[in-house]
Amino acid sequence: MAHAVGTKQQRTDAFKRAELLLPDIVDTQWLPKNRRGEIKDLRASVHRYKDEIACDLLASQYVLESSFATDDLVTQISGSLLALEALIFDGFRQDGSAVSQTHPSPSLRFQIVFMDWMETILNQSTWHDREHPGLFGLQDIAYWMAFERWAAGHYRPHRSGARWQHDIDLAMDVMLGKIPISGVEQIYVRQCGGLARAPRPS
Repeated sequence: MAHAVGTKQQRTDAFKRAELLLPDIVDTQWLPKNRRGEIKDLRASVHRYKDEIACDLLASQYVLESSFATDDLVTQISGSLLALEALIFDGFRQDGSAVSQTHPSPSLRFQIVFMDWMETILNQSTWHDREHPGLFGLQDIAYWMAFERWAAGHYRPHRSGARWQHDIDLAMDVMLGKIPISGVEQIYVRQCGGLARAPRPS
């Protein structure tokens, strides 16, 4: 959707958000690949990389502005992260996660989108007109962060899980210090037509 309707200015502004999250992104992420000969045309590839990341962040903006995000933003965030995580594993199955000339690393895309969502949910104004999440919802977000780090190989020397829990606890501490929680969790039930959210007790 972002590729179809996002204007040039919107994409430029979205990528500026990415640069605030990861300064020197070209120098740190793509120039090393170019020096190793993995990128055939640096200028063309970086242009495509920037556009993909800009559209990822525009997509997050569309999610935030949707009616679904009003009463359950956490599930919408999890859906966006799930989609990017699926790209990581699909890339591994397809070509061993070889460098793409047109799309930045799915892990990098996940990292930027996750950081952007964190900026959003840590801003208290985000919750002025939305239902506050429950504790388990915030834990879901922390687990997504740890899962991506696991998929990227950050925990190889720490397979016992203690390091994972440390990162999860740190993320939870940050969120609990900024995000108002409701104490009531969103619960979904399977029906013949798919999933539906169970009504909250009145």
